Amino acid sequence: MKKSKERKPTMKEVKTAIGNLINENYRMGAFINKLDSTLAAYIEYKKDASDFKEWIKKELDKEAAKNESRQQNSGERNEGNTETKVKNINTGKGKSESKS
Repeated sequence: MKKSKERKPTMKEVKTAIGNLINENYRMGAFINKLDSTLAAYIEYKKDASDFKEWIKKELDKEAAKNESRQQNSGERNEGNTETKVKNINTGKGKSESKS
């Protein structure tokens, strides 16, 4: 029995596949932007941005502690700074203030 060789994709098939991936990437980016805007609007509506930032900082610190213990076992580096991550949380005001 002779094995059938897998045929290579044509350039048109490769271009179509890459185009589909690019389109899906744009759609995911748009969805993430909408999700970010919705969360920022909700936080502003509830008027608890400072409480939310404190809670996020605690959660990030917990996660960093977990990752640190894992990284000590695996030898990986910790690239995250939780303080910077908390400061960069968009509360719906940051985008308009940065343009002023």
